[in-house]
Amino acid sequence: MLTKVSQEIKRKSFAALALLAFTLQSASLGAQQGQSGSFSLQQAIDYALKNSPSALNAQRDMESAVHRKKEIAGLGYPQVTASADLKNYIEIPT
Repeated sequence: MLTKVSQEIKRKSFAALALLAFTLQSASLGAQQGQSGSFSLQQAIDYALKNSPSALNAQRDMESAVHRKKEIAGLGYPQVTASADLKNYIEIPT
């Protein structure tokens, strides 16, 4: 199920990420002023996926869902409780 969610997120955000990558590339070229260097398309997409706030939030949501699933599954496991008590009376209490 999580893979379907991640695929859906990737599909929906690809166009926005490509636009973001293009914008970042244009901004970096303008900021360099004479220095040559640019991202390839794949590098720009990877950079956008890594640094996009919506992609980061989606990744954190997926991790949270995995942890919640484990937490809920743990409720079904048997619960074990143990305790020990030691009393060393020098004199017997009355």
